[in-house]
Amino acid sequence: PSSQWRYESVFTPLLGYASLCKVRFWNQITARFLQDFIAWRKQNGCMFSTLSNDATQIKTMINWLIDENYLPSSCKIKLKVAKPGKSDRYCYTNEQVEAMIQHCQCSSKLTWLHLIVVALSHSGIRIEELVDLKWSDITITDGAWTLVLTDERSHKGAADDRRTKKNKKGRTLPV
Repeated sequence: PSSQWRYESVFTPLLGYASLCKVRFWNQITARFLQDFIAWRKQNGCMFSTLSNDATQIKTMINWLIDENYLPSSCKIKLKVAKPGKSDRYCYTNEQVEAMIQHCQCSSKLTWLHLIVVALSHSGIRIEELVDLKWSDITITDGAWTLVLTDERSHKGAADDRRTKKNKKGRTLPV
């Protein structure tokens, strides 16, 4: 499902733009078309990281079609795609985190949020990982607690109970 969403988010707009440009076949997608498509997406408010991902996914699809002999090698798109640089995500300062914790501690209605803020700020765990956290993800070795967040985690229950990480790599976080 996440792969389908990832590709849909690229190819749905691509199909819409291709229709506007009367492009009906993969061999009509050129470097110039790709540049125009990215410019069109940018005008529609897409962030740089999205534009970079779109261009990379489309080039990857074209390369796959060439590798599988669905397209001639002359259709290869020779276009450098800039990679997103530093993330624009905000990191709270220690003082801001402490203020949030104190604010939550002052209200009995926010006790639950206090525990979440502490867990997120002190462990390095992501929100969706915290929501999905299970006791089997926690290991204690020689008194040291560790969160093991990988696809190889052994959970009792159905195979679809296992979670997939965004980058397909596991994460181990000391607590």
